[in-house]
Amino acid sequence: MDVATLLASVPAPAAVTAADVRAQADPASVLVVLDDDPTGTQSVAGLPVLTRWEPADLDWALATGANAVYVLTNTRSLDPETAERRNREIAAAALAAAARAGKRLTFVSRSDSTLRGHFPLETDVLAEAIEAHGGTRPALTLLVPAFPDAGRITLDSVHYWVVDGEATPVGETAFAQDATFGFYSSDLRTWVEEKTGGRIRAIEVAALTVDIIRSGTDAVAEFLRGLAEGTVVAVDVVDETDMRVVALALHRLEREGRQALLRVGPPYVRAHIGQDIAAPVTRDRIDFANDRGGLVVVGSHVPLTTAQLDALREARPGTATVEIDVRQLVDSRRDGHLEAQAAAVANALEDGTVIVHTTRELLTGRQASLSSTGCFARASSWTWLAKAKSEGVSHPQNVVPLA
Repeated sequence: MDVATLLASVPAPAAVTAADVRAQADPASVLVVLDDDPTGTQSVAGLPVLTRWEPADLDWALATGANAVYVLTNTRSLDPETAERRNREIAAAALAAAARAGKRLTFVSRSDSTLRGHFPLETDVLAEAIEAHGGTRPALTLLVPAFPDAGRITLDSVHYWVVDGEATPVGETAFAQDATFGFYSSDLRTWVEEKTGGRIRAIEVAALTVDIIRSGTDAVAEFLRGLAEGTVVAVDVVDETDMRVVALALHRLEREGRQALLRVGPPYVRAHIGQDIAAPVTRDRIDFANDRGGLVVVGSHVPLTTAQLDALREARPGTATVEIDVRQLVDSRRDGHLEAQAAAVANALEDGTVIVHTTRELLTGRQASLSSTGCFARASSWTWLAKAKSEGVSHPQNVVPLA
């Protein structure tokens, strides 16, 4: 559908700035963002990002005074049991650190803007963990997968992927065919019923529509106050201001003692903390140590990522490229293949930028029980990145994951 036609009857957005949100945020409240994939921080800037969750790491992050802290869980590349265990560990560690620092936490489960990931497992686990450690179970769970910057919007609870002015329901895209996290429903209400196996019926999911959001903060707060405890809320978002209005309402409810658990795409955290949209990072803003270049990691198999990889290789034909064979990652050849490719990467980085990508095929069947090809490859990519570092790569900060 033509996106202009889709949005023709949508009311004008509210005039809400990032500064308006910052003014209403409680300085004693911190978002702890459990990020299931390394690309989750692409919409924020200047925040602590942890790859470990030891007490000292979380103490340091909270001591910075930041209003949001990211913990990279990488659970989209893990099986459900491991993902559950990791979420529980991080929640417990974060709550203990918050108690030491005198901070109040709101947990954010950051996942994919095209609906792939461990839902409802991760939000269920976080809610249980909060209660198990003496807190009050969140009153609401908000689903905000939208990523307007990248053409992912939600309207009348239907989630769309917009490319070149055409809006396609996300259930009709390649993302919905994911070998592990595939789905049929584009309407978030029926998607919840699908993913919960009917435990939560579509009719029980509340629809926070763009009409309500663009009526202003009072209307959103009133709508959310009227919902029963434990309600899952599908949130419409067409642009950044929609998320800011929702954030203002949630800040108001938090002051009233009503907490929400958030399952979101990349940009919502930015809106919630009142951070302005940062300018894109250009080459002149990247500090390449010793002019040696950086590492571009391409793990996802989906057509969009493949197109990005093709464009990159066409633009930089002389760039060293190392391919990881996904088939070798799922059998006895794994360790030897990773060792060889890690050594190749380390050697090539001595001379400049290196592109590392997985084979483009999608594995299904036995391998799908481990994870989708893209997610499995991402986990493997970070595994051999650690190996490459041990081989002498001294600038792991120059890593750009494409997913």
